Amino acid sequence: MTDNQAAGAVFGIVTAGTNHEPVSGVTVKLGSQTVTSAPDGTFTFEEVAPGAFTVTGTKGALAGTVAGAVTVNQGTKVSLELK
Repeated sequence: MTDNQAAGAVFGIVTAGTNHEPVSGVTVKLGSQTVTSAPDGTFTFEEVAPGAFTVTGTKGALAGTVAGAVTVNQGTKVSLELK
């Protein structure tokens, strides 16, 4: 990343069911980065280079769940819910 391309961030929550209950322990992938959702279902990717990405989650019945395309711009934070 060059000096004029400030990194962004992607953060969100993994939920399931009609009540959108938080799901912990989900492996969430954005590009080549991988994190695990916290006990409250949240996850964060920091220092994300600008660009378009697909976010996926994997855990049991949630395997392959896709939140869709996420576009990170210079210095921005993107929020999403992975269901």
